[in-house]
Amino acid sequence: YIGDWSSDVCSSDLGILTTDSGQIIFVDTPGVHKPHHRLGEILVKNAKSAINGVDMVIFVIDSSEEPGRGDEYILNFLIANKTEFIVALNKWDLVNREFRNLRLDQYRRFFGINRNFQIVSASQGEGCSELVDMALNLLPEGPKLYGEDTICDQPLDNLLSDLVRRSEEHTSELQS
Repeated sequence: YIGDWSSDVCSSDLGILTTDSGQIIFVDTPGVHKPHHRLGEILVKNAKSAINGVDMVIFVIDSSEEPGRGDEYILNFLIANKTEFIVALNKWDLVNREFRNLRLDQYRRFFGINRNFQIVSASQGEGCSELVDMALNLLPEGPKLYGEDTICDQPLDNLLSDLVRRSEEHTSELQS
C-alpha cells in the first residue's frame, strides 16, 4: 500500500499483477496500528483478518523514520501468526545519503538480520521491480486466478469514479 487516502480505510481492494514469471494478487488493507478508538479497532480487526488469509505480506515502511512502536506492534502480530513477510523500506530517497547505512542497520537489528528486505522509492519507481521479483520468488506456486489483462477486482467505472472522488478530496484539502 502506497497511498494515504483516509477514505480507503473501510475496504480492501485487490490489485492483480501478471508477469511472465507468475501472478501476484495484492490485498490493499487499512493500515494496522494500535487502535485508540472503536473505529480504529474495527479497521485493525478487518486488516488483521485480511492478513490472516494471505500467503505473504509486504510490510511497507516509511524508511525516512526510525523503527518505532507501531512497527513493533505489526512485527509481533506477523510473528505470532507465522506470516511470511518482506520488509519494503519505502521513501528511501528521503533518507540522507550519509545515514543510509545506519538506517538500514537500524531496521536489520529491529526485524532480524535474516529478514527479507527491499529498499524502495515508490515515488521514483526505484526498487519496485526488485520487490515484485522477490515476492514472486517467495510466494508458493499456483494457478493464475485472473486473466492476463485483469489488474483489479473492481469494474473500470468504479475505479474511475473513485479516482475522481479522491482527486476532488485532495484538491479540497489543498484549498483549505
